[in-house]
Amino acid sequence: SFPTRRSSDLDISVTDQRLFDKAFKALMYTNAISSWRGEGLANQGILAIEMNKITEAEKSFKNAIKIEPYFETGYINLADIYRAQQKPFQVGSILAKGIKNNPKSAALHYSFGLHFTRQKKIEKALPLFKKSMMLQPSNQQYAYTFVLAIDGSGQSRKALDKLKNVMVNYQ
Repeated sequence: SFPTRRSSDLDISVTDQRLFDKAFKALMYTNAISSWRGEGLANQGILAIEMNKITEAEKSFKNAIKIEPYFETGYINLADIYRAQQKPFQVGSILAKGIKNNPKSAALHYSFGLHFTRQKKIEKALPLFKKSMMLQPSNQQYAYTFVLAIDGSGQSRKALDKLKNVMVNYQ
């Protein structure tokens, strides 16, 4: 038996509720079938968050990491749960584990940099932002965040030089 959502949860008209229930059950079934993969478990976790079932979401992301340790999304989403629960040690721990298993993941380096920025440890964030930018040079958000972090560390001149350099690369 799969959980259902009511129209009151999503402001769906009563006439559309049956169609929604059918589609939602199909989604749950599909997620259950694909739960042998990290992606399927991550999808279950995201759905659990939408349904405000945080413990289920945490379990899904942990299982996604266990089954598929090279799937970066499991780490990032689990870290987001810990961040929302104000558990910075767990955030740092899970992102460090993610980077250890996925050293070429720009998204994990970026997420870890954001974690340190939130902790007001910009000196630890800088190399992570730089690495994310190097790993995925086409991602303008990574470059922009790296430049902002340089500026935030009190190195405005260096940030301006880096910004000029980055702008040339994106033209």
